[in-house]
Amino acid sequence: AIPMLTRIVEFLAARDVLVSIRVSLDGVGDIHDQVRHVKSGFAKALKTVEALQALAARTPSFQFGLAATIFATNLEDAENLLAWARARDIDIVFNMLNNKELEATIGFGDREEQYMRKFFLDRVREESVLSGQAFMYLHYADMIANGYHRTMPCPFQSQGLLLNPNGDLFYCENSNRIGNVR
Repeated sequence: AIPMLTRIVEFLAARDVLVSIRVSLDGVGDIHDQVRHVKSGFAKALKTVEALQALAARTPSFQFGLAATIFATNLEDAENLLAWARARDIDIVFNMLNNKELEATIGFGDREEQYMRKFFLDRVREESVLSGQAFMYLHYADMIANGYHRTMPCPFQSQGLLLNPNGDLFYCENSNRIGNVR
């Protein structure tokens, strides 16, 4: 992934196109490996993180960060992941599982819902009042408290794409596949 992502970022930078890439990280160490069911997955992801962080340092038009989707399996590692990212000065955004097909197997019970709601409200308190991320976290907390009715549109509908490791492209995590980059 590193050589391909480097080529993409450099190609776009040469054309003054801003690009942002987030590596999905679902926990620190074994937690990430358990969630992803990939042996040494965290070590592999860490190599990508380090390479992209170095690329971002030398490419002004490239923004790099992490994204974590939180659900019952990795819920209790969310604070640890946040601290890990902050210690490395890496921006991280947290997303809440919102896939109806997966909810039954990896969704939240009452205890998990309360923990996650508090986690998102704590992030709101840390962010600027004008932060779009704070608004999203507040929306997640509201969804947890009020029955998971999404009232905020997914920004990926018009502002980005989701690329899975196998090359599949989606408008967002809940959309149908729109193609494959390969």
